[in-house]
Amino acid sequence: MPISMRSSLVRVVAVLGGGGALAAGMLAAGGPASADTVACGSTITTSVTLTANVDCTSDTTDNALTIGASGVTVNLNGYKILGPGPSADTVGILDNGYSGLTVENGTITGFYLYSELEGASGSDLTGIVLQHLAFTGTGPSSESDTYGVYGQYLDGAVLHSLTVDDIDEGIELVDSQDSQVTGSKAQGTDVGLYDAGSASDTWSYNTVTGSTYGFADIDDTGDTFSHNKGTDDSWGLYAESSADSAYAANTFSDGEYGIETDYPSGVTLRKNTTDGNGQAGVYIYTDDQSGYSATVAQNTADSNEFGLYSQFPTSGYTNHASSNTKINCYDVRCVKAGPKAGIAAPVHHQPPVIPAPFLPSRE
Repeated sequence: MPISMRSSLVRVVAVLGGGGALAAGMLAAGGPASADTVACGSTITTSVTLTANVDCTSDTTDNALTIGASGVTVNLNGYKILGPGPSADTVGILDNGYSGLTVENGTITGFYLYSELEGASGSDLTGIVLQHLAFTGTGPSSESDTYGVYGQYLDGAVLHSLTVDDIDEGIELVDSQDSQVTGSKAQGTDVGLYDAGSASDTWSYNTVTGSTYGFADIDDTGDTFSHNKGTDDSWGLYAESSADSAYAANTFSDGEYGIETDYPSGVTLRKNTTDGNGQAGVYIYTDDQSGYSATVAQNTADSNEFGLYSQFPTSGYTNHASSNTKINCYDVRCVKAGPKAGIAAPVHHQPPVIPAPFLPSRE
């Protein structure tokens, strides 16, 4: 049985961004500021537009910017927030409990957590917008996982046109609902775009390249992943224990698995293209057949080892699979189904755990 990726999530949510950030500087409440010089360690209580980089390269203690009020906009205005590196365990943008935040138009680099957005159980953050931002790292960290965007307990967040390069975990939403991640890109990550324990989130028109997991959908209900593209990822899309989620019109090619969904309940796969993968175009896995269901319709899987393969009979129609080296379709309704008898299943690798961040306390 594969390791449960959801059950092993580590959650230590501590009080963050304490005295160091407050002592370093606070922008007083008031109307939007047209242009501001903001120091490393500032607490933001009014809207700001940067006129220079925020340089935290020599500060291994303070978070760069801590949000201290609701309804503020941080416009990087083409500038950068520069961190001291992931070993310092500092955060680029920290919002621990304030709704209505917009962060836009710049680059954040050199942190453990590049942006952290935290509500609380029963008190979601609303009105969060991140747009036109780049998060750049130096490759997977040997010291601790790094995170481009980590959001927990968000309701209706909009994350648009984000770019994540060479960071362990790209964009991650946990325990969130009705949020959207669109038009974003990740490359060189362990996990590009990741949703866990959430409901009715939408991930669309995103691209991931060269990651272990392009997209991951873990223990979610009613999520939609559509019109996304993954190339050269070990898993284009990996889903586990998700219910009533829809994976539609995605393209995942030249990896190991185009789409793998384990233990699905009411999941729909429709109009996906999964070609040229080393293992399977679509692989639906369970180690027992009771209580699991999936609809597989109008998908295309060509030139993989296995085309469309399920370990229990699925519903659906008009799938196309050809030129797959071992079998085109198994327990999936295809226009031209291959033989079933004597065909071994794809190798089911136990995927490594996708962790949630361990959030260190900062005194």
